[in-house]
Amino acid sequence: MTEGAIPGQDRHVPLGPANFVSLGVLGRGSSSVVHRAKSTTFDDVVALKVWQRSLTEDEHIRFRQECSLHRRLSGHPNIVRFLWADAPADGSAWIATELCDESLDNRLHRCPPLSREDAFELAEDVLSGLAEIHRQGHIHRDIKPGNILLRQGRAVLCDMGIAKPVDRHTLNAPAGSPGYLAPELGRGRQPDTRSDVYSAAVTLYGIFGENPPDGVERLLTRATSSEPADRPADASAFLDRLQAARATYTASAAAETAPRPAERGNRRAKQTEVGPSATAPLTKPRERRPGDSSPPRSVRRALMTLAVIAAAAGSTAFLESRLGNHNAGAGASTKSPTIHAGSAAHSGSPVPSTTRKATTPASSATATVTSQLQSLYASKCMTVLGPSSDTGTGVQLWDCINVPEERWVLTGDGHIKGFADKCLEVRGPRAAGGTPVQLWSCADTPAQRWSLTSDSRLVGYKGMCLDVRGPATANGTPIQMQTCSGVPQQAWRFF
Repeated sequence: MTEGAIPGQDRHVPLGPANFVSLGVLGRGSSSVVHRAKSTTFDDVVALKVWQRSLTEDEHIRFRQECSLHRRLSGHPNIVRFLWADAPADGSAWIATELCDESLDNRLHRCPPLSREDAFELAEDVLSGLAEIHRQGHIHRDIKPGNILLRQGRAVLCDMGIAKPVDRHTLNAPAGSPGYLAPELGRGRQPDTRSDVYSAAVTLYGIFGENPPDGVERLLTRATSSEPADRPADASAFLDRLQAARATYTASAAAETAPRPAERGNRRAKQTEVGPSATAPLTKPRERRPGDSSPPRSVRRALMTLAVIAAAAGSTAFLESRLGNHNAGAGASTKSPTIHAGSAAHSGSPVPSTTRKATTPASSATATVTSQLQSLYASKCMTVLGPSSDTGTGVQLWDCINVPEERWVLTGDGHIKGFADKCLEVRGPRAAGGTPVQLWSCADTPAQRWSLTSDSRLVGYKGMCLDVRGPATANGTPIQMQTCSGVPQQAWRFF
C-alpha cells in the first residue's frame, strides 16, 4: 500500500491486531480497511489490511489461500512484499505488506505526464509481475492502476484477494472493476490468463497516454480484442511483444536523431549549432491521411468503455451500432464486414457475402486500387509481420484495424505495393504449392506481378493464387501461394 493517508487520521490509534498502531487510513473496501501502521514489536511502518468483521468458514479458506499465494509471489521484484498475517479466532484477520510510495492511479493523475522511457519501464514492470502470477498457475482478476503501487519509481502488483487458480471455475458474477473487465466475462465466459491480459492492456493505455508509439498502439489494440483468442496467450507473451515493440521504437528514435553521413563529414560545421532534428520530439502525433477512416484515439478509447458496457449487457450489437454511427459521420467505415453465411469453410458458397461491396476492377492491368486487402474467407486483412520493413519480411492474416502495415496498393503495372513502399513478392521465386509471400524491394520481376480477377482471385507467379494457409482464420495465419482452385481461402478484395 502507499504512503498517502486520509487527512485527519494521522495519529497513533491502537488496532485490533496486537502490536500495531494506526498512523492513518490509506483506503477502505467493502469489508476491510487498509492502515498505515507501525509495528510496536519491530518498529516497522507497514500497510496493514484489517477485516472489519469475523470471517466465515469459506472466507477463512480464501484468506489462507491469499496469504499462501502472496507469500510465494513475494520474492518477485514486481509483487508487493508480504510480511506477516494472522486470522485469530477471537479477533480481526489482517495482512501486513510493505508500504510503497503511491499508487499508479495517483501518479497518472499528477503532472507532468510520464516520459516515454518511464512508461515503457512501468508497463514492463506490470507485465513482469503479472507473468509471475500466471507462471504460478493463478490469475489476478483485478488488474487496474489502483491495484498497482510504485516503489522507488518501479511498479509492483498488490491485492491478491480475488486471485484464483486458472483452472478453477466460478459460478459467481464476474470479479474485477468496471472499465477493466474483459468483454467475454460479461457473456458468462470463465476468466483465464487472456482476461488478465485485457485488463493489463487497458491499464497500459493509461500509462502510455494519448500518443503511444505505433508498435505499442497496435499491440494494445490486439490485446484488447473482443475475441480472447486474438490476444497474447498470457502476460509472458504480452511482455515479449512489448519488449520487441520497445526495441523497434528505440532503434527508430536513434535513427531519427543520428546525424547523417554528410553532416558527420562536414568539419566546418559549427559545434554550437543545433539543427531542427536535435530539438524535434522523437515521435510525432499520428497524422490522419486522406482515406484514413480510423476513428480518433479519443473515440477509440470511448469505444473501449462502451465495449465493457456492451459485454455486461451481453450484446456486441451495442458497440457495433456506435462504431457504425461514428464512421457514418466520418464518411467512411472501418468495421470489418459481417459474414452472413457463417464460416466459409462450412459453407457451400465459394465466397461469403459481406455487408460491403468488394472492389473488383474489370482490368487489373490498368486499375489502381488502394487501402486494405481483406480475405473474404476469414474476414481479416493481410498485414506485414512484425511490423518490419526489412526485405524478406513475411505477411499474415490479422484483424482489420487500418494501420499502415495493412495498407496496400495494386498499381497499374501489376505490383502490390505495401508497407515502406516495398512490394509483395513470391519467395524464391517458386511455383510450388505452399510457397510463402514476403515484402521485397520493388523490381520488374515476374515474382512481383499480380492480377485481380473478376472472381476475386489474386493471381501471381506462374499462375498461382494467393491463399490463406489452413483452413484457419486465427490472427497470425500465414499467407502462401497455391494452385488456383476456386476454394474460399483464395478470395480477396481491396476496400
